[in-house]
Amino acid sequence: MSNDDISNDNQRDNEEEDVEKVSDATARVFPSILNLVNNVVGAGLFSMPWCLRQTSLGTGVLLLIFCAAMNTASFVIIAKCCDIAGEFSYLKMGRIALGNKFGVVLQTVVAAYTLGSTISFVVLTGDFLVGHKTGVFEYFANNTILYNPTDETASRAVVVLICSVAIFFPLSILRNLDALKYTSALSCAACFYAAVLTCIVYFDAPIGAILSRERHANPPLRDEINWFDFPLSFWEAVPIVNVAFTAHYNAGRFYQELSNRSMKRIAMVSGGAMGFSLILYLVVAISGYLTFGRMTLGNVLENYAPGYGLAIGARIAVAVVVMFTVPLTAHSLRSSVLALFFENKYDNESVPRSLIALIASGVILCCGIVGVLFTKIEVVLAYKGGIFGSCLVYIFPALMLVALRLREERRRGSHNLQTMLMPPSFENGETELQPATFRATLIAMFTRSENWYLAVMFSWGILGGTLSVGVTILSQAGLLKKT
Repeated sequence: MSNDDISNDNQRDNEEEDVEKVSDATARVFPSILNLVNNVVGAGLFSMPWCLRQTSLGTGVLLLIFCAAMNTASFVIIAKCCDIAGEFSYLKMGRIALGNKFGVVLQTVVAAYTLGSTISFVVLTGDFLVGHKTGVFEYFANNTILYNPTDETASRAVVVLICSVAIFFPLSILRNLDALKYTSALSCAACFYAAVLTCIVYFDAPIGAILSRERHANPPLRDEINWFDFPLSFWEAVPIVNVAFTAHYNAGRFYQELSNRSMKRIAMVSGGAMGFSLILYLVVAISGYLTFGRMTLGNVLENYAPGYGLAIGARIAVAVVVMFTVPLTAHSLRSSVLALFFENKYDNESVPRSLIALIASGVILCCGIVGVLFTKIEVVLAYKGGIFGSCLVYIFPALMLVALRLREERRRGSHNLQTMLMPPSFENGETELQPATFRATLIAMFTRSENWYLAVMFSWGILGGTLSVGVTILSQAGLLKKT
């Protein structure tokens, strides 16, 4: 066989491989928006009124709009990093951008964030189905195995087991996110219903909808609204609002599965999902806070009378949303496990079904045990948003994009201060371009005009994350006055 024949065969093999990869990118824009909305909107929807209580109405609305815009841009930035690096894995993108250690740290942060998210969603599933005064089974299956008031832990274990077998595990072993578009559509409808509830109570104020102490509060709750302020408690709301718009652990996968992918199409997905989520959050936040004012609780559903029919329906709706979000976070956690422990052997497309089932079983089992034994997750969520959320959404994407741009400039032979600070293009006979250095990346981020928005995003991540964690620590220590 001649060299030309071998070359032609190799070219055909490469073309077939490219066609196979493209065929995996079949997700359309609208189903992707539904999946991303489901990934973004969860039980945090009913924490938004409390965030306005902590920040004031005007400042809280501005915070929601700001975080929605920043997270939309960040999602697109991660997709841009995928394009430049030619990879969709955080481990590989981070390694190409800033070296092997950064890649491992980045993928570990993604794994830690998604593990925390999966645990929190399992805990919240138990809360909305079994929790005292928050669970729907208290009204529909009282004094049964589904809700035993004398042994709530046993009832929670049974319910979590049923959900794991019937919902979490079957949906977690699906190979692609696009397969979840139908459950995501149902979740979006449930979110819309839950938002309508807060509007009905605010505008109509039906009898029996709110608690007696709220109805007879003196002065009336609606007369004591903080319209605009900037209190220290603002920083307690920041990580919760940030988490409320975060699905960035799946950003690479969303972009990889998007048909005819481009920056324009991923911007449509990100902007559409974040925009719809923002509208839902604003509706619930404003109407909930204007209804309950200074008595607004961390979960506004607890402000409604336990037996109020629409509130029970809202708990069912949120339980549906949370249950169908678990597979999305579990999918990302599986990708992190494959990247960290099976990098050179499997990826999401080639991993055997048996290994997918094994990983899903381990994830669901561990998260289920924690979800049964622990029910207080508010502080964990605050730290997760303040530390891992800031890194994942604001700090790391900005660093990666600047580093990848420097690397591309070096590949094209461009010489400037930042590329001169990078290591030699090729070392010890290697044929791959060396990653950028942190020093060169930071200098380029803060000195070059095209990177101004990345500098803003990076600085917000550092400032917001640090202050949020600090204020949360002070609040938990009782050193801050409760609002």
